[in-house]
Amino acid sequence: MAKDQDRPVWGTGKLIKSLNRSRILEHLQRAGPLSRVELADRTGISLPAVSQLVREMEAEGLVVCVGEGESTGGRRPALYAYNARLAYVVGVDLGGTKVAGGVSDLEGNLVATATISTHVEDGEEPVEERVKGLILHLLDQAGLGLEKVMGIGIGVPGIPDPEGRSVSLAPGLARPAREGSPAGGATPSAGHGGPVPGSIPLGEYLRAELERPVHMENDVNTILRGEHWKGALRGVTDGACVTIGTGIGVGLLLNGEVYRGAHGAAGEIGYWLIGALGPIARAEGYGPLETFAAGPGIARRFLARMRALGRPSMVLDLAGGREEAITARLVAEAAAQGDPLAMEVWRETAEMVGIALANLCSLIDPEVLVIGGGVARAPEPLFLEPVRQIIETLVPYPPRVVPSELGEEAGILGAVATVLDSRRDSISFVRAGVGG
Repeated sequence: MAKDQDRPVWGTGKLIKSLNRSRILEHLQRAGPLSRVELADRTGISLPAVSQLVREMEAEGLVVCVGEGESTGGRRPALYAYNARLAYVVGVDLGGTKVAGGVSDLEGNLVATATISTHVEDGEEPVEERVKGLILHLLDQAGLGLEKVMGIGIGVPGIPDPEGRSVSLAPGLARPAREGSPAGGATPSAGHGGPVPGSIPLGEYLRAELERPVHMENDVNTILRGEHWKGALRGVTDGACVTIGTGIGVGLLLNGEVYRGAHGAAGEIGYWLIGALGPIARAEGYGPLETFAAGPGIARRFLARMRALGRPSMVLDLAGGREEAITARLVAEAAAQGDPLAMEVWRETAEMVGIALANLCSLIDPEVLVIGGGVARAPEPLFLEPVRQIIETLVPYPPRVVPSELGEEAGILGAVATVLDSRRDSISFVRAGVGG
């Protein structure tokens, strides 16, 4: 029986045909391969119309015949699938220290991946140019031209503007100001809707340079999308994904949809002030919670504690005797080997994060909470297990607390999903597959 959203639409013949094509493709993407009879049943479109549309779309390369289904007493039906190699999507996960990217077909199968550092040593090459260079490298690696790219999705560590032109509140992407320009390299706009001081015109630059659609999303939201599409949140309606790396952020999945908030800034728990973390004041750059518990904060706290106590630590040995080389990863490594000071710093970190996430879970009541990012890759007894225990102790209906299934691919696949979701209801998607 047809669902409400699949009831026939009345209007001009051309519009009806486009919408019917769209419904057929959507069902093939969701549940294919399907026979023509199954498509007619699922979409509410008559079997003769389905047969005609499938023939046309097969000739255009939108769908392909992939075999035959089970016989129900007569001839075995032909099965059709969406042609996932009709076009490709570039997904980019842009972070404060590295940029990971991939080229995917329309079903999320990665055909090329690469990672570069976000900044070069001299700081002169803008982030926009770094991302452009990575995209071109990925396409060369995949043997594809820009004409095969449906769109470019980018997860950014900040807040993209509604039109996807620029990103703000992204201190990790800032570069030294050039002479005659404000800090961060962005130019304030005198006109309405232009870039604001401190923002980075990433989307605007890439659209102009590559002439392809660019869709930007907060990086944690892209990770959430990746886990919802292919990872630990598959089939979940209400969930959350927290990433703890250079910063801390949360993606919220509410009633099956990514929740962004009024300004696209929902889930910025790095700005939370918990207990006596600091004075009640507006944070500049990184927020109070992430200043304490994100990767750089862990390293900074450890170094300050080691200096104050004036005693040696295994962490310093792991860092080759150089204080500036101390990282959260080395603190975790030393803690796992029983270094007392490292264990103390890591216990405080897990406790603070556990309290913050318990508060979050009490507020939104998720079914599953996914934890990812570099800090979360510490040995489970140091981090995930104590965080899980705190949540189970404090939350009335504790969620399942699980690590990311996709790891570093979550942001790439989520950026791909951002493009696909933006195009799913577009008739141009149906007509051209690649579409501009």
